[in-house]
Amino acid sequence: MTFQVLDGATPIGSAVTSATLTNGTATVNYTLPANIAVKNYTIVASYSGGSKFLSSSGTGTLTISADTTGPVVNIISPSSGQFTAGTVTVTGTVSDNQAGVASVIVQVQKSNGGGIEVSSVPATINGNTFTAQVSNLSDGPHDVKAIATDRAGNPAQAESNMIVDATGPNTTLINPTIGLTSEGEPIPGVLLAGVPNRVTARVTDSASGIAPTGVLIKLEREGAPIAQVVGTSNGDGTFSGMVSGLTAGPVNIVVIARDNVGNLRVTSSPGRVVSPGDLNGDTEINNNDLIVMVQVLLGIIPPELAAGSDLNGDGRVDIFDLIRLIQILQGASPTATR
Repeated sequence: MTFQVLDGATPIGSAVTSATLTNGTATVNYTLPANIAVKNYTIVASYSGGSKFLSSSGTGTLTISADTTGPVVNIISPSSGQFTAGTVTVTGTVSDNQAGVASVIVQVQKSNGGGIEVSSVPATINGNTFTAQVSNLSDGPHDVKAIATDRAGNPAQAESNMIVDATGPNTTLINPTIGLTSEGEPIPGVLLAGVPNRVTARVTDSASGIAPTGVLIKLEREGAPIAQVVGTSNGDGTFSGMVSGLTAGPVNIVVIARDNVGNLRVTSSPGRVVSPGDLNGDTEINNNDLIVMVQVLLGIIPPELAAGSDLNGDGRVDIFDLIRLIQILQGASPTATR
């Protein structure tokens, strides 16, 4: 069979002359000019006949209509007001039941006239969905646009907004206290061997907030972990965890904090594990440590220079710590919790 499209008597496009007839039906792909006018055309189908059939022909009408409607496009993620990290994947749906979807471009712009921060990021289209990854975004509110264009050149767009949090939490170790020498060198925080120790850090994030179970406290010695615990919120911006089973020696106190969009902050502070009552750090508990305790109470030596002088773990060094040291020297078990 042969198919030909006519504009009046003028052929449009190239005739299809080799259409195969199957069970009385022929299906062909016919290429029309890209700039074909919007109007009605005539389709002529002819059959040359054969040994058993007579030749015949017929006509039909082909209507070319203008596609003036853009695609239907929606942004699924990020949803309006959602916190995101500095790299975000924008996803959505797109469809066009006429000319079909040609492209989707994602634009991200700082809100309040901040300018286009990332422009012309082409999305990957898979069926009726699209995805595009946008990276290197700075903190703050952003507007998101998905601009879809169909094959007829009609555009349509969807909008959303998000708050970018590209910065990890702020962390400060509170207990044990890290002191400074007169030369500005850090004085390791002191933990006690053989008893439970409370480690506390202030962890804050002014944007997306701290993730549930987002604070991990680790103690390391020579790069190997010797204790770790998930920090529990104290309700005032601080997180604490109890570590025990420590042996005397230097340690690193590591706080790993994660916010709700996955940003991490890892801080490491020097620490030292000493036996309870070993204030001068000579690995022995004797009257020399008692002298150091008295010097601390008299203000001659700052508490941070006397390792473990807060023997009862109440956050201060006073007469009760002196009493506790005397009890240890007399043979009492150092079971206080720091």
